[in-house]
Amino acid sequence: MTTSHTDDPAAPVSRDARIAERRRQGVELVVDENGHVRDEPARKVVRFVARYWREHQHGPTWMDVATYMGWDRPQVEGAIRALCRHRILQAGRKARSLSVHPQLRGRRRSNTNA
Repeated sequence: MTTSHTDDPAAPVSRDARIAERRRQGVELVVDENGHVRDEPARKVVRFVARYWREHQHGPTWMDVATYMGWDRPQVEGAIRALCRHRILQAGRKARSLSVHPQLRGRRRSNTNA
């Protein structure tokens, strides 16, 4: 059931509106209110995607990322698109093409503990 915009908070919300809200929440998981990438979730996603590539020689599905991060489908869509806009990840049209953006590949922390 689709409803038009109303100020009544008890009015039913359309499926599309619920999905759009979850995508917005997904963006907020990785980007703060000032438009800056949140370091910890972004690093966690990058580590997962890089490790997945090393282990499988192809990228994870977006749902693999969602499962790992504990997000639902609309949230992972919002988060991955935001990380792609910020050039942290890149995703092609092909399945399992999600990868760390080339500008970030191969970077290592200089002060890692061995």
